[in-house]
Amino acid sequence: MKNSLYLFILLFGSFFSCERNKNNGVEQIYQIPVNPQGNIDLSFSDFFDTTLIVPLEVTPNSLIGEVSKVITTDEFIYVLDRTIAESLFVFDYQGRLLNYFSGTGGGPSEYLRVSNFFISKDETTIFITDLSLGKILAFDQKGNFLFENKFVLGENFADLITYQNGFLIAKPTPDDLAVDLQYLDHNLKFVEVPFKLAENNFIMEAGNKHQFFYPGTGGVTYFKEVLSKNLYAITPDDVQVYAFNLPEDQVFSPEALPWDNEKPKIHMGKVYSEIRERSLLNVGDQVLDLGSLVLINFHVGDRINILAFNKTDKTAKVVKNFMNDLDGLVKNLPGLFPINYHANEMIINLFPNDIYAALGTSEESNPYLDYLTKLMPQLEENPVLFIYRKKIQQ
Repeated sequence: MKNSLYLFILLFGSFFSCERNKNNGVEQIYQIPVNPQGNIDLSFSDFFDTTLIVPLEVTPNSLIGEVSKVITTDEFIYVLDRTIAESLFVFDYQGRLLNYFSGTGGGPSEYLRVSNFFISKDETTIFITDLSLGKILAFDQKGNFLFENKFVLGENFADLITYQNGFLIAKPTPDDLAVDLQYLDHNLKFVEVPFKLAENNFIMEAGNKHQFFYPGTGGVTYFKEVLSKNLYAITPDDVQVYAFNLPEDQVFSPEALPWDNEKPKIHMGKVYSEIRERSLLNVGDQVLDLGSLVLINFHVGDRINILAFNKTDKTAKVVKNFMNDLDGLVKNLPGLFPINYHANEMIINLFPNDIYAALGTSEESNPYLDYLTKLMPQLEENPVLFIYRKKIQQ
């Protein structure tokens, strides 16, 4: 998929049909100045008051090679291994395996691998996509098949999120030059294009990305492209755009390579190579909504940092230190882990070898580290999840 680097919103006259709220357009486009030298220090305890440590059970059906995505609900933890096991695992909060979804075949109601997964608003339906077969399948919590939809030949979508009575999906435009948002009903049937995201600078080759939506606090859904300067905040009533302004001489500028005699075509590998070699700046993805602050991964050359965007005063600063003063295992978090689905909680996954190494260098003692020390002899190959829950604002 070719993804655009810079995006803007083109709103259609009517956002949704009569039974849903009308959108009056983009309420505001905010220009956010970014001072790369304006650093701040943050601590976990400023935002989180709960740390859940969940060692994931090892069984013949739950061998996890890589954690690609995690979604939590009140009862379950869903863990996707997209690249190695190509499966979806369902655990409880004690880390016990409750169910799993692995390839069953290529026929009706079957799938070869789990490319991605999504959960319905009422948390009763699990949607699984198999990009190799070009379809999405729906199952209940017990794994019973409900229905499936085949994609039109050559089409697919990258991400899906519940929205009012249906779903928003992010998918390539028909010409494969940008990313559109489309609204589907509860049966995943196309309804309309509520608004369009289009490129305005150059075309990105091999811009494969699996998450665009980040559900936040208060009904806000954030939308972020991996190399876009814009962060979109979508609500049922409007869309707000936060455009991060970086020094022009410190961001990637495309070479004038011909493509369709109109726009240059740049491979993502070239972009990242330029960013690393020339120590350029880029507002990445992964979004963490902490109330007045929104954190986003921020590239400075070959280093991943965190950008703290203050929604109140509309400024952004680089986080110099994000200190873990709760469990203290990862003492200073350099960037947000690329497994976080919900923007209003933070999840870190560590494999036993990583935990063992961290414990070996730690000079601190606290109940979390004491628990991990006792837990180590029981750990096998599967990772341990560290789930940090936000403080409840009074």
